[in-house]
Amino acid sequence: MLIVIKRKDGGVSIMKLSGQTAAAYDAAPEHGDIIIEKEIEQWEATQHDHEKSISWRIMPDDAIPNDDTFSGAWTDTTSELKIDIDMNKAKEIHRGRMREARASLLASLDINYMRADEIGDTIKKQTIVAQKQELRDVTKHSDIDKAITPEQLKTIWPRCLG
Repeated sequence: MLIVIKRKDGGVSIMKLSGQTAAAYDAAPEHGDIIIEKEIEQWEATQHDHEKSISWRIMPDDAIPNDDTFSGAWTDTTSELKIDIDMNKAKEIHRGRMREARASLLASLDINYMRADEIGDTIKKQTIVAQKQELRDVTKHSDIDKAITPEQLKTIWPRCLG
């Protein structure tokens, strides 16, 4: 049994009762809501304001996606007893990973550009400028916006990122 906590920021946090709390729940399921509310209150005391809960519900253990690649995009927006994925958030997460991957590549190309500039190699400079532009454009890849599932989104990884 999982407690899926819907947060103010639209995301979810997953809680699983354990130890004495799980034993108390099992011993008195008729008081389960009170036990869970108390656990959530304790959890909230350690969270930032945007991570506070707005609601919660119990879901089965298999409600969580097997793949946590886009766990930052998990939501609870349907009546189904499963975690949903906000594809707009997932796309932004994917773009963020692309930005991280290209950062060191751009830095390396900056060094190569300066070296080409020092020796006056304009052809190499033009090639590097084109490579840098290709890296800058990776987050604008049209297939990112077309992806409708996390699985489709994960397959979009431009070759220039390695």
